[in-house]
Amino acid sequence: MGLIHNILNFTDSEKSKNIYRIMPVYRLLEMFVTKKLTLSKPCKWDDPFENFILKGQGVSITGRSFSFGSRDFVYGQCWSLNKETDAMWRIYSHDKNGVKVRTQIRKLLRSVQNSDVRYPHSSLFIGKVCYKTEQEIEEFASASFDKSSESIAKSLLIKRKAFEPENEVRLIYHDINRSSTGDVVQFVFDPLEVIDEIVFDSRMDEHLYSVFSAWFKERNFSGSLYQSKLYKPPQRFIVRITES
Repeated sequence: MGLIHNILNFTDSEKSKNIYRIMPVYRLLEMFVTKKLTLSKPCKWDDPFENFILKGQGVSITGRSFSFGSRDFVYGQCWSLNKETDAMWRIYSHDKNGVKVRTQIRKLLRSVQNSDVRYPHSSLFIGKVCYKTEQEIEEFASASFDKSSESIAKSLLIKRKAFEPENEVRLIYHDINRSSTGDVVQFVFDPLEVIDEIVFDSRMDEHLYSVFSAWFKERNFSGSLYQSKLYKPPQRFIVRITES
């Protein structure tokens, strides 16, 4: 059974869109060798507003205060709808040796669903981040919250408007059994079936690019594989001057 209802904040026509993720090249090498997909706790993310509901103090309808125990058992991975931006390369490939991979929303969700996730229909979600003002975030946090896995996932799909250029998509896993003990969880993952494009930072040394691209080809990667031209100098332009 599919997880179409676990794709949040997308219209039906958007649920097969391409998504992108930039990472250090060694992370992608590791993924191809181990065949594991890694999700981390939101507390590892940079924005202090992340996980704002689960980090807060809950109040029941009877006035009883409680903390959200689920906050230590939620994991995520960040992607983007942006095909390529200068800011994303500079943030996530600051050493100039990053690599960008592409897949589709449904394909990524399905790949994790088919791995070793328990109860995927109630624990696994992917969704588009909604960007709100701080007042809107406070209003959202003050509204009724039912503590379901879907509500938890939706709370992690809200960021401040300052981050809107990221155009982010998040894969979210709620460990219902609370069996995870570390800051990350890993799932069986076959990058050859899920990733259909690999793009290297255009600032990467060309020799390194040749070595890495050959390595992926030797491991039967058959998708698009090339080096970005974003920072490559343009060809010489011929400027025609008209005489007045």
